Amino acid sequence: MGRYRLGRAIGEGGMGVVWAATHLVTGRPVAIKILKRNDPNDVERFLREARIGASLQHPNVVQVFDFWELPDSGASFMVMELLHGESLAGRLLREGKLSLHETAEILVSVASALKSAHERGLVHRDLKPENIFLAQQDDGSTIVKVLDFGLARATERTVHPTITQTGAIVGTPHYMAPEQFFGESHLAPSADVWALGVVFVECLSGQFLFDGDTFERIAHEIAGDARPRLETLLAGLPSSIVELVGSMLAHDRTHRPSISKVLATLGAYRSIDGAPTERMLPIAEPCELAPPSSRTESGTVRRRSSRTRRLAPLRTEVAVEKSSRREWGLGVTIFVATLVWIAAVCLVLAL
Repeated sequence: MGRYRLGRAIGEGGMGVVWAATHLVTGRPVAIKILKRNDPNDVERFLREARIGASLQHPNVVQVFDFWELPDSGASFMVMELLHGESLAGRLLREGKLSLHETAEILVSVASALKSAHERGLVHRDLKPENIFLAQQDDGSTIVKVLDFGLARATERTVHPTITQTGAIVGTPHYMAPEQFFGESHLAPSADVWALGVVFVECLSGQFLFDGDTFERIAHEIAGDARPRLETLLAGLPSSIVELVGSMLAHDRTHRPSISKVLATLGAYRSIDGAPTERMLPIAEPCELAPPSSRTESGTVRRRSSRTRRLAPLRTEVAVEKSSRREWGLGVTIFVATLVWIAAVCLVLAL
């Protein structure tokens, strides 16, 4: 591949394949993500991820070094830093749940990365444990990296028409803020604050706050009152933490705290009585990983057990009628009815 020598494939998903590679001149180990297909929407998101990864010079955001396309085939490549460690999803699968102090240590880094993105007018839109990576450094310490800015969107209302003209729901349903789940095209940084709140609950309790196995069930849970379940899951924790998470999960996005306030509150729990923070749990069987590239495009949702996590990232993109749950359900009904009608016509013609 010109300047790079490919090693072995270290990850594969719906969008692309990730390879470990080495720069032929400098000998630097890198990860190269290769886009599988030239779908315009995928190429747009791939290019967006590269641009954002290169522009966000933040220690808690995975770095992107290079991007290019082959003129003859149109194949797209992205060169990133090669990470060794495990995702937060893997840590939760292994440990069940985390202490408040370790959770704060991890999420302070995540909030810092989000703050940097928000200050540049960007909303991540797909924050979840699978996109939070605990990377092991050469000295044995751990640094948190936020991955996969491919779905990030500018907060301005000017958006790419080929991606949003149908009112697509883009993201992972279980972590979506209500305004994102129900198809609003304009999202503010408060959508990331909601997702961070859901991740917060998952880290502290070892359970999923919203655990529906269909879109209808998830919609019902997100639109409902999560306060009773939230207080049960966070029982025994400081009242300031319960209040913080409750405010992060406010249905009215104007009532959610800024990421700066979340960062300040979490910072107080990084140490115990002023002592250094407890060291993060060691990483079991470190693996090499770059930003996940798998994407699921489906109308169904994989079941999420309270004891076992999904090992493959889930991303859904479903065309829906704008914003209203009632309109969404009606749109799905009309769509299904249309398919049945077309099938019947085809059957008659075949006979």
